[in-house]
Amino acid sequence: MKALFLSLTEVAEVLTLSTATIQELVREKQFPPPRKLSSCRVGWLLREVEAWAEDRPVSDLPPPPNTGSTKAFRKVLKAADEMHAPKASASIQRGVDQTAEQGNRKPSG
Repeated sequence: MKALFLSLTEVAEVLTLSTATIQELVREKQFPPPRKLSSCRVGWLLREVEAWAEDRPVSDLPPPPNTGSTKAFRKVLKAADEMHAPKASASIQRGVDQTAEQGNRKPSG
């Protein structure tokens, strides 16, 4: 499942901008504001971030040497996929590990 919302860090990584730049653009009303997800959490709608990126003007400057890396984008997509994948809690995982260990032990005697 594709992530609907991105954190500030994820937005910055996807756009290859700093978090400070994203915050500045929001303050200057040049970037979509975050959405309130809960009483203590905000996030950016992925489609709004993508639309903002698509609306950026085409540059007549040649790209700098570091342009073209998709490593950061892949990292964000992987993190988003992991957020939505079901995970066992740590206590359940410990129980599974302990059960496996007990099954591998030889009876004493």
